[in-house]
Amino acid sequence: MKKLIEFHLFELKQNLTVSKFFTIAILIVFIFSIHFLSLNGNNELWTAISMRFYYIPILYAVIFFGFITSTGVSIIAAIAHLFTMFSSEHHVHTVMLEHLVETPFLVILGVTAGFLRDFLLFNHIGTS
Repeated sequence: MKKLIEFHLFELKQNLTVSKFFTIAILIVFIFSIHFLSLNGNNELWTAISMRFYYIPILYAVIFFGFITSTGVSIIAAIAHLFTMFSSEHHVHTVMLEHLVETPFLVILGVTAGFLRDFLLFNHIGTS
């Protein structure tokens, strides 16, 4: 287990670049803006679509960074989504309930997919 933790840290240090980190930040801000505007415009279709956009920076973090960063990005995306939902006064309660139920899956995706990515790479490197 200790070697796996060391591998998580190694993957983070090796793959962390400013451009990739900046890409994630820009994606989250852009998605937050789209989601906020669709909620304030009371457009249920774009609200539902823009909520699913939060998965994009999480999967980007999983692919390029691994467990540690994908967990952090998923938590930030969930917080941004919750902030959007609670700050908007123009939402239908069923839409809010649907999105609040989906919010934990942002974190679950980041944690599990990041761990699986690092675990599979760790086992692949260990057997090579």
